[in-house]
Amino acid sequence: AGIHRAFLRMHPNTASNLKLTEGDRVTVESERGKVENVRLELTEDIDPRVVWSSDGWWQEDGNINLLTDDKHTAFGSTPGFNSVLVRVCKE
Repeated sequence: AGIHRAFLRMHPNTASNLKLTEGDRVTVESERGKVENVRLELTEDIDPRVVWSSDGWWQEDGNINLLTDDKHTAFGSTPGFNSVLVRVCKE
């Protein structure tokens, strides 16, 4: 299990503020759920206010869909899969 493990990208300044470093394993939580054991990747190619996750595959690989809601968004007739408020903390 875990060959397609989800990962999370974050700006280095944001990581530093959270006392996180490249390669840390983190938990990502939203109001709906949480995903544990996500590998952190740092990149300056992302806004410091945003984190980005790979899709993840199935439960054992970190299913990022556990963080999203199926309700339609205010900006269109689609579920809000692309933007979710999350908390990131070290495992």
